[in-house]
Amino acid sequence: MADQSAEQSPLVRPGHSNTAVVVCWGQVVGRRHFSRVLLWDADTPHAKAMEKFREATPLMTYALDNAESFGKRDWLAALTLLTTRKNASRNHHVYRDFMAKVVSQREVFGKGSIHLMLHRLAIIGASAIVWRLVPFITAQLTALQPRQICLISWALAKAKVFDNDFNEKLALWLQSVDPGELSKLDAAHLAWSYARRAEIAKDGESISSGTSIVHGSSDREQDGRVGEAYISESHSSSTLLKAAADLFPKDLGLFTELSDTIRAAVEGDEFSFTSQELTALWISTSIIGTSHRTALAGALDDEGRREQSRRTAPTVSISVFGSFALAALEESRLEATRAHSRHQLRHIKREWIEFLQEQSRRLRFDIAFNQFMCLSIARAASALDALDPRVIYQLIHFVDKRGLNMKAETGVELAEIFAKSAIDDINAWKRLAILFERKGIGLQLRDIHRFKRAFERSGRINQRIMGFYDLFVKVREDEKKYGPA
Repeated sequence: MADQSAEQSPLVRPGHSNTAVVVCWGQVVGRRHFSRVLLWDADTPHAKAMEKFREATPLMTYALDNAESFGKRDWLAALTLLTTRKNASRNHHVYRDFMAKVVSQREVFGKGSIHLMLHRLAIIGASAIVWRLVPFITAQLTALQPRQICLISWALAKAKVFDNDFNEKLALWLQSVDPGELSKLDAAHLAWSYARRAEIAKDGESISSGTSIVHGSSDREQDGRVGEAYISESHSSSTLLKAAADLFPKDLGLFTELSDTIRAAVEGDEFSFTSQELTALWISTSIIGTSHRTALAGALDDEGRREQSRRTAPTVSISVFGSFALAALEESRLEATRAHSRHQLRHIKREWIEFLQEQSRRLRFDIAFNQFMCLSIARAASALDALDPRVIYQLIHFVDKRGLNMKAETGVELAEIFAKSAIDDINAWKRLAILFERKGIGLQLRDIHRFKRAFERSGRINQRIMGFYDLFVKVREDEKKYGPA
């Protein structure tokens, strides 16, 4: 197995202290990277034999039967293949035996490959196994290379494994590491892991105060530009932008610098985005936009309360006519403020939104485009008021061609977005109606009501839909009254 890795490139910002790992963005260099950590070649007899198994249980059984002759590359091949095999039940005794054997091989993986082992386990979702390996990793941490530590940090965050001893050692390492030792992929892994920790903890204070991930340094205002680090491939770029949005949702300046750099790279034909990466860009933009609007709304509410307090002060006497005039004047002022802020927000993001809409034009050709991506883009574009024909066509095309394979819950939310945005494609609504008929029985009562209201709002409600609606409601009411069948 020959694991592919991204080329190393400097991430050094002159004049910045090494007490923080600061990832900046500027000049775009390098080539497009198609490789990921999971890409490898089956270069051993056992690896080639395991490639033939389509399901997880036979693969794990083969590994257990041949464990005595397995080497490090064979175990890594087994874990890599297991990330894409079906029916990997965690309750099956073969799975438990296989994972126990993997843990016993930690010394075999050693310092050279323990990060790859953890990466595979995190993707498989074997959090309990990752927990068992944490003491071994923590003891080895200072002897590992930066790229290994960044991937381990990513793997632990992916598996939702947060150990205080490991986090303390990681924080100490971050204070001493030379940013020049990190590639853009390393920085993306590290940034994502901290964003994931912040998301799960729901508390920005959980991030070390001595560490800045995916953020410009304090001298950004002095030099007026984002400098000497690199965005050179699509996966790292989308990961960095998503991490920046998660960690610093109110930093419009940082987001603008990042998005401008990415847009310039794509327009310069440096790389293009897959559907998964484009989905991450849409979600990131939505996070920034929503956070900015929330902050703006709070500021306007505070200002309104202060003005109301001034108007109702006991020392002021205002006639009835004057009250109406003052109220009208205040409402006019607030509306002007809102309009200015909306204009400013559009000005900041107009070119970026246009870029996302244009990049979305070919989503329907990407075979990896799935219901999660479709729904995420629909949510983000709707929240940003960016559902233009280029985006809408991708959504209705997906629903028309693959809508019957969606989960009913996905159909509910897409129906609401379509109804709210006045998307009136007859084929898409037909597919949503059939989806409701086939899978609506599994919905919660509130979701059944939501589905019906979406059809009413769109004007696509009919007797057939109402018949299924009444049936599903009756089933849920009976279930509540008498219990499940």
